Amino acid sequence: MPVTVDFEGGYSENDGELAGNISRLLDTGVIGINFEDRVVKGTGLYDIDRQARRISAIHKAAEHKGVELFINARTDVFFEHGDDAEQALSEALDRAKAYTLAGASGYFVPGLVDDAVIGRICDGVSLPVNVMVMEGVPSNARLAELGVARISYGPIPYIRAMKTLEQEARTTFERSQPRVRGVER
Repeated sequence: MPVTVDFEGGYSENDGELAGNISRLLDTGVIGINFEDRVVKGTGLYDIDRQARRISAIHKAAEHKGVELFINARTDVFFEHGDDAEQALSEALDRAKAYTLAGASGYFVPGLVDDAVIGRICDGVSLPVNVMVMEGVPSNARLAELGVARISYGPIPYIRAMKTLEQEARTTFERSQPRVRGVER
């Protein structure tokens, strides 16, 4: 079965090390990655040109291995500039063009919730667009109508499962406590 991996920021600032990291990952049989533009262990996002060079290094390393790697280029621009949707949209479209030219296969844009902005991203990007389910995101059917090709659930199912487990444990604990004169402890 094909396996994709959240490669985060590639675990290196150095393009040579980044290529080495992806080569080792490809040796395990991985066929796709999510690769984000957030500076890991830093602040903000890589500038567009720098992130494009990082994507290119990954793409070239995969080509060298003879692997047609699916690089789902993630941008956190809407988390970075969420209060200014127009600035975030403009930068997201610029990043999509640069990432496409660098060898990205898909474009992952978490933080999108507005129908109109999602539609503009899908219309303005030549790569398949991926969004993440979060509070306020349209239904899956609506996302498909807008042109979204891939929907990610991120940590939401895990968080919900853990909250349910916590509530069940609390309820079980409370039921197991002895009652004193009709008062629960």
